[in-house]
Amino acid sequence: MDHTEFPLAGHVLSLWARVGQTLGVPIPVPESAWSLDTYCDLVDRLTTTNRPLGWFSDTSEGDHLLLRHDVDLDLDLALSHARAVERRSHFATYFFLLRGTTYNLLEDRSVAVVREIAACGHRVGIHVDASLYSPSELSAGVRTEISTFEQIVDVPVDSVSFHRPATHPVDYDALDLPVPHAYERRFFDDIAYVSDSRGRWNARELPDSGSLQLLTHPIWWAGDGPTSGDRLRSLLNRRETSFRNAAQGYLSNFDELTG
Repeated sequence: MDHTEFPLAGHVLSLWARVGQTLGVPIPVPESAWSLDTYCDLVDRLTTTNRPLGWFSDTSEGDHLLLRHDVDLDLDLALSHARAVERRSHFATYFFLLRGTTYNLLEDRSVAVVREIAACGHRVGIHVDASLYSPSELSAGVRTEISTFEQIVDVPVDSVSFHRPATHPVDYDALDLPVPHAYERRFFDDIAYVSDSRGRWNARELPDSGSLQLLTHPIWWAGDGPTSGDRLRSLLNRRETSFRNAAQGYLSNFDELTG
């Protein structure tokens, strides 16, 4: 639901959040009609309980809300997301795939996107696919990715997250890295962790107190369409068009071949 179109609904949700904070009632996750406004409203409710935004690289005491955004599929959606949340002063860490197959960080446009996201006041990290490395090579591989990313983008890596960790079990506490990572025990086991992976929440409620790592993906909030499936289909259609345009630029006889 877009609260700009239904202001009464926004007031009701805000009232419910304040009541929940007063009584210690967990805050329900948004179940449908995800949007950038819905996401920002949720973060507003999570930070009004004396729980400031924090960073994975920040070692200060006290409870924090760690906003994490894994950029798995599309940089343009990540940029739209970063611009929108900056306007609400919701600063987060965006994690980018250096060795992914859905975008190319060597492209000038990709570098410009990452730099603009950092210029918005957010921090950036790398999103590592651990399945590309053997367990004995993972720490060295991550260090190489950090160094390569910083050379390409000229933005410091704040921290690391891992892509699909459940499909490739790793002893994450044994890693030897120069920056923190999101699956350290202090960020994953010792505090609350809620995620929207695959376009679905892994919990029905968010805690109204204590530290929380909230993982969300820009495609589910900045994409086009009312449902996660619609947003994915919209991205696929856009990518098909861009690939078609690129192929036309490479092949002078494109129209003849595709007849």
